[in-house]
Amino acid sequence: MLTIKDKMLTGPRLSLRARLYLFSGAILILFAINVGTHLWGSFARNESLLAYRDTVSAAQLISKLEQNLKAQRQQVLVLATLSGTTNTPLEDTELAIAISDLDEIVEQVNELGEFSNASLEYYYQRFHESITELLAKWLTFYKSYNDLSSEVQIESPQNYNATLQRLEELNLRQTFLAVQRSTAIDRTISITDQITVIGFISSIAITLALVFAMIRSTNASLTRMKQGVERFGSGD
Repeated sequence: MLTIKDKMLTGPRLSLRARLYLFSGAILILFAINVGTHLWGSFARNESLLAYRDTVSAAQLISKLEQNLKAQRQQVLVLATLSGTTNTPLEDTELAIAISDLDEIVEQVNELGEFSNASLEYYYQRFHESITELLAKWLTFYKSYNDLSSEVQIESPQNYNATLQRLEELNLRQTFLAVQRSTAIDRTISITDQITVIGFISSIAITLALVFAMIRSTNASLTRMKQGVERFGSGD
């Protein structure tokens, strides 16, 4: 018969199936943590690539827009000079090309607005107001160029210079925010990489510990079963 001491030593124990479920669940939890950390790091890397791509695209667009503005300004000055000396009218094809160039600039301005966010809204709106006024004056210049009854007038250099200045301010602000965002994302990637490595090593160590504990617990259960059978066979 089992003594009180034996009952206290044995006590309530988890069954072998319950221990297997417990160990398997722990291993699965560790695996899920590693997978989640890896996905988090992958998401941060994708965010970094998207931020870098948007920054490069915006910088290229600003550079192209600045070149188009300078070329358009030079063309307006040349035509104004020709109008005052030769009175040569613009052909319909040339006028259509000039208006098409202005439309292209408008499209670029709208495309640049797609890269703007709340932090860039103020700078973009300042630039948008300035360039809208400038393009309106250029459009009026082209449309009235062949009107001999009216004197051809070009916009003030202040409008053009203010537009370029605000475009440069927008570019600097966008670059500053892009650097900040890239730094934050790189820091997140570094942290996730460290967590992934630590989690991977910890998972291996804990998994091995759980396996050894499961083997030891299983052997202990089999030993107790063997002892119970021997005691039962001896008449206990």
